[in-house]
Amino acid sequence: MTNNTNGNHQVTSNLAGSESSSLIEESIKSPQSTDMKLSNNCWKSNRKLQVDIFACMFGISAWVSINGMFTQLPILVQTAPEGWSLPSYLSLIIQFGNIGPVLYSLSLKLCPQRISDSKLIYFTLFMGCASLMSLGLFYDQIWVVFDERHSMVLFINTFFLAIVGCISSTLYMPFMNNYPEVYLVSYVVGEGLSGFVPSIIGLVQGVGGNPTCVNSTSPSGEVNLVPYTPPPNFSPGVFIFILFSMMVAAMVSFFMLNNLSSCKAEKVQDPVKRDSIVSPVTPVEMFMEPNTFTSPKPPDQVITPPMFKMYLVLTTIVSMVANGALPSAQSYSCLPYGSLAYHLAVNLGNMANPIAAFLADRAPHTDLSWVISLFSLSGISIVFSLMTAAMSPNPPLQHSGWGTFIIVVCWVMNSSLISYVKMSIATVCRRSGGRSLYFYGMSTQAGAFIGSSIMFYLITSKQIFTSYNPCS
Repeated sequence: MTNNTNGNHQVTSNLAGSESSSLIEESIKSPQSTDMKLSNNCWKSNRKLQVDIFACMFGISAWVSINGMFTQLPILVQTAPEGWSLPSYLSLIIQFGNIGPVLYSLSLKLCPQRISDSKLIYFTLFMGCASLMSLGLFYDQIWVVFDERHSMVLFINTFFLAIVGCISSTLYMPFMNNYPEVYLVSYVVGEGLSGFVPSIIGLVQGVGGNPTCVNSTSPSGEVNLVPYTPPPNFSPGVFIFILFSMMVAAMVSFFMLNNLSSCKAEKVQDPVKRDSIVSPVTPVEMFMEPNTFTSPKPPDQVITPPMFKMYLVLTTIVSMVANGALPSAQSYSCLPYGSLAYHLAVNLGNMANPIAAFLADRAPHTDLSWVISLFSLSGISIVFSLMTAAMSPNPPLQHSGWGTFIIVVCWVMNSSLISYVKMSIATVCRRSGGRSLYFYGMSTQAGAFIGSSIMFYLITSKQIFTSYNPCS
């Protein structure tokens, strides 16, 4: 059994749940780790294309379902009983998906000889497929819970899909550690595509356009104007089954990696640690960022304990905003400008996220003053985004094309700048060694949970935001 969970590996989605993996993984790895430079042989060795493809498809399975679900929010909020508060429900539910890596790490401590990583990977992939199939068939089913209508099928299946995503970093990466680094590159490329591909499909799907007002006759015979949103090019159910097909392909790919003789022949006899693997950290982390190899560089500065605490405080604040406030408030910020604005903000933000993370990985700026300055710069777009949410249903420039353009640009800036900041802080923690990444993971997860919980309370209980009805 492989219980090696090495690698400073942190996955990011636009919802905060994806970041938990870094915390769990670092808690069960050795306190000290060394960086290893990625050799040029990773790109020139006698690699087998089929193993590359299987590894890439296996990587896609990590967060493709959760990322894909959030691309559907501009459509789902139109009909879900939760309305515009649906993102806050999903943000909080994804946090509870952390129970997966927690139970896995405990099992490694308490009964390591009884856990087969391969069988557990099969189980998680099957759970992902089953959840997506159930979701594709019944995503619009409404249950009455405590005299209130809720999208319980969506909630339950999102919880299980979050478990798959959260546990992937502590389970899938150790399996790929049995292969040469050339295939580990393919795996992390696939993991990066798990956010990019659903956004491309979402753009093709479209959102149907902005709602219009039509006459509707009530059972009592009264005629009222009600909003009507044209359907997208294909329904959320079709989109979910596309995700399901990708998850099935990932399961088949893992089966091939684990059983095909030509793939097994590529395994290394004595797996080495790959502690240089780092991925950006974000959901509605969620929206997802790619993992990248980084060659270790000398630290830009000496990180003193007070400075490191400042980095952790900043990480907590950034996570509260990026993984709690922003995803939960996005519907209230964008939908007054129309469904198309929300649709573009979500999908273009998802696509900007991995690009910014890649730039931060290749050209990191880790000086504390620079990181704080960059986060302060992102604060302009963050404040404007939250301000428009607070001013819903009548934000500035609501019925102007400039308003739609500005709100989409702001949300893309939120995604890209925050991704760059978080990746820069992760680089500092990786270079610091020891248990720095453990505390970084603790800070990101704490911030994500606090932010999601506060926003859920404010939106559902205090109802500080107001939905926009174009026909009122």
